[in-house]
Amino acid sequence: MAKHLRVDLDQVDMVSTNLHSIVQRLESAQADADQLASAIPVEELADASTDFAGKWDDRRKKLIEQVASLQKEAGLRRPEKSRTAIDRWAGTAAL
Repeated sequence: MAKHLRVDLDQVDMVSTNLHSIVQRLESAQADADQLASAIPVEELADASTDFAGKWDDRRKKLIEQVASLQKEAGLRRPEKSRTAIDRWAGTAAL
């Protein structure tokens, strides 16, 4: 069994950035749908686009909660001093 855990903090930071981007996109989805609907010249299609986005709201909210929770639980949006604390805990300055 391994006695050391090595974590690529650059990869962790990249995952954190990606999760943050996912949350932002999900949060802006309704506005994007409204903008799309306003650009559709056929009223029935515009209404269908708006209707779909509205019905998807509950699922989108759950996804936002889940992704944000994953981000929080993994400690991905930690300040730089937390990295130093992890380094000290691990007994090395470079993981």
